[in-house]
Amino acid sequence: MHRIRLPAALVVLIAVPSLAQEKAPRDPPRPVPAPAPYPIARAVKYPEPVTLEVEVRDGKTLLWSGSLMVGGPRSASFSQSKNEYLPPCPGEEELTSWAAQNGRRTSLRISISPGSRHALPDSFRVSINYDSPSDDCGQRGSNTLGLERVVTLQPRTSDTIRAGSGLMLKLKRRD
Repeated sequence: MHRIRLPAALVVLIAVPSLAQEKAPRDPPRPVPAPAPYPIARAVKYPEPVTLEVEVRDGKTLLWSGSLMVGGPRSASFSQSKNEYLPPCPGEEELTSWAAQNGRRTSLRISISPGSRHALPDSFRVSINYDSPSDDCGQRGSNTLGLERVVTLQPRTSDTIRAGSGLMLKLKRRD
C-alpha cells in the first residue's frame, strides 16, 4: 500500500466578487420580440353551388325524386322514414307476433357531397341507403340496399347508376 504525503498546510482559494463589482450597473433587459403572427390562410376556392335533379328507384318503384343543391364544402342530403302497422303472418297471435313487435319500417337516406375540388371539380360523392321490410312471413326482418359512388357530371349532363340489387340512381346536373 502506498501513502501519499500532503503538505501540512493546504491553501484553498475561493473567488469572492468584490463589492465594487456587485454595484456595477447592469445592462437593461432586452425586449422580447413579439411572436410571429399566424399565417393567414389563403382563400380556398370552392366550386360554385350546383343543383342536381335526383331520382332513386328500387326496381320500378320510385322511392324519391327531387332536387338537391351541393355547394362549397357542404353536402346535401335527404332522408325519410316510415313506421307503420304490419299484420301478423297466418297462424301468429296478434300481440306476440314479430310483426306486432317491430311493425313495417322503411327508410331512405341520400347524401351528395362535392368530390375533389382540385383534381375533379365536377365530381360528386353519392351515398344511398334504403331499408325495407322483408315481405316473407317465414323470413321476417329487413332488406338493406346501398350504393356509394363518385360521379363526374359536366353542366347539363346526366348519369344513371344501377346497383346489382335493383337500386337505381339517376342524377341530372342543371347548370
